[in-house]
Amino acid sequence: MEDNEGRELLQMSHAQFMEPVWVCKHFPNINCAHDVLDSYHIFTRETVTLQVTLEREMEGRQEVSLFDASRFPKPKEEGWWLVISDRKSNHSAGYQLCITATKGETEIGFCSTNCFGKQTYTLHVQACLECDQEYEFTIDVKEAVDDAEDGKPMDE
Repeated sequence: MEDNEGRELLQMSHAQFMEPVWVCKHFPNINCAHDVLDSYHIFTRETVTLQVTLEREMEGRQEVSLFDASRFPKPKEEGWWLVISDRKSNHSAGYQLCITATKGETEIGFCSTNCFGKQTYTLHVQACLECDQEYEFTIDVKEAVDDAEDGKPMDE
């Protein structure tokens, strides 16, 4: 649809119509990839590391402008909160702020549960732009072994 057609359909002036057009052109499209590091060696009550890569699709642009925060007194870089949650127990397991212009990689550590078996978590990629994304991932937690007791499971 051409701009004139959209403006007429919405019954907006040119200035009014240009505001949502500007937002759509500057709205970030972020791709997220994640991977549990050392996923075959996760035991109860141990640190799990999730590696997260965020990449912004530039769609023909050469650079990213600063975040448009009209009520913030200084220029602001775009940042993304990465939050790991366990929906079953309704708590957050880990979080990290990732500030990236076009591509960034970070690691988030969180503690595995006391329960062994498959555990499902959700990675939330959040920004103040309300364009949040969610990705589920599952880890297979093995029962921790106490070396002092000849390979028997640890008492809780």
